Amino acid sequence: MNEKSYQLNVLKEIAGDDDSFILEMINTFRSTLPELIEKMKIGFEEGDYIVVKNIAHQIKPSVELLQINALQNKLKPLELHCAGAEIDRHYVMDEIKVIDETIQLVISEMNQDFD
Repeated sequence: MNEKSYQLNVLKEIAGDDDSFILEMINTFRSTLPELIEKMKIGFEEGDYIVVKNIAHQIKPSVELLQINALQNKLKPLELHCAGAEIDRHYVMDEIKVIDETIQLVISEMNQDFD
């Protein structure tokens, strides 16, 4: 059995026996993250690294809550880098690509698990 790219352990611990809360959180993730990632890409394309920084910061709690391990060590460094004076566009572009692909994978798995 392949391991999922996300885990529900922390969310289940918070939700207790409230399956509707878990489903609401999953649905919120599925509906808001693609839009946020798109805004992050637009911010990058426009050279607005504050947007990239703010969105990286904004999605961190969801990544932690859903234990998306592939992104655990990506968001904070990206956030700090985009707050700095010297921006490496290639680094930022590569990190956004990984974040986007990982979020797409997580949402695909969630769609299989919850639809």
